[in-house]
Amino acid sequence: ETREVVGEIIKRSQGLVRYVKGDGKGYTCALNRGLAESHGEWLALFDDDELADPDWLKELYAFAMDIGAQCVGGCRKLEIPEDIRSKLGPVYRGLIGEVLVEDMVKKCNGRLLPIGGHMLIKRAVFDAVGVFDEAFLTGGCDRDLVLRAMASGFKMGLTPRAVVRHIISPHRITPE
Repeated sequence: ETREVVGEIIKRSQGLVRYVKGDGKGYTCALNRGLAESHGEWLALFDDDELADPDWLKELYAFAMDIGAQCVGGCRKLEIPEDIRSKLGPVYRGLIGEVLVEDMVKKCNGRLLPIGGHMLIKRAVFDAVGVFDEAFLTGGCDRDLVLRAMASGFKMGLTPRAVVRHIISPHRITPE
């Protein structure tokens, strides 16, 4: 029901949202198709298995302006029952998408970076370093792009004020 859901959002967006159907060639191709279809100076990237806090985008943009960054991300919490989450170690939680940023602004380094499913990035970054590498079929294309951008001198950061909840399917946290 994606077309119908997006149709309802379009009605309320005053022309700021459009529906574009991809070619079914995977995640990375879909990202690049979205980039090709977009027109803004800033692009917000967001995955379909996340729920954003109401001020998520406003917080990312304000943070980018505050620190003069061209790529920013925020905190991504796991949406799973606490009794299960508390039994998972930090490495596993990170592998399934948890990104916790302490109560201070974080400058990015090679280990702690904005992630594609939860970032605001200036179009100038893509103009300088290119689009997502389609050799990455199922993941890693966002990290590759961000590392290329850092190497080219673009400033990045993470803020705890921009929060999304990553919805984790129960089958992803079983021993099987």
